[in-house]
Amino acid sequence: MSNTEKKIIYLLLIWYGGGIIAHNSSLLFPFTQKITDLLLFATNSLVLFSAYAKNRNSLLIIACLLAAVLTFFIEVAGVATGQIFGVYEYGATMKWQAWGVPFVIGFNWVILILAGLDISQKYVSFLYPPLLAALLVVGFDYVMEPVAMKLDYWQWANDVIPLQNYVAWGVIALFIAMVFKHLNIKTDSPVLRIYLLIQLVFFVLLRLTL
Repeated sequence: MSNTEKKIIYLLLIWYGGGIIAHNSSLLFPFTQKITDLLLFATNSLVLFSAYAKNRNSLLIIACLLAAVLTFFIEVAGVATGQIFGVYEYGATMKWQAWGVPFVIGFNWVILILAGLDISQKYVSFLYPPLLAALLVVGFDYVMEPVAMKLDYWQWANDVIPLQNYVAWGVIALFIAMVFKHLNIKTDSPVLRIYLLIQLVFFVLLRLTL
């Protein structure tokens, strides 16, 4: 691990560790809601840049941007029809939106899928990496969903998170991970792997404390 990667990981730990404290502080919580979009965009950009800097593969950037756009418009269709994930709508916490969907949401999902694929390819040899990546993302979503509702990231109809949501995300994550693997996009990035873990711990702790 390079010194730059270590510095980025330390910065991510500070940002998300501070976020746990801030979300549990009545004084700081309103501020955290105002910077949610900015924080997600900044951290995902930093993580993607770190992965690119290690491999110098412009295809990584192009594939991630195209996948983020695809995911964004799948979300647009999901919100508009209620047929993909179930009936839901985004709240006011993430303010930079178009057609009822935050711009940063697709970007965040794609980076998490890429991180899941990185973990799968590095540590697991007995399972098809895109499948394990999809399972990791679905597990992450399961942990995050109740917290996301409490923080008004989005709201589900009748406050019920449908099984359909997890199935849909599993299929989408599997498809994107398969495309990344088919394009032979390699990352081997400790920043990516730890970022997924940091976000997971962030939502686990918020699920326990909010």
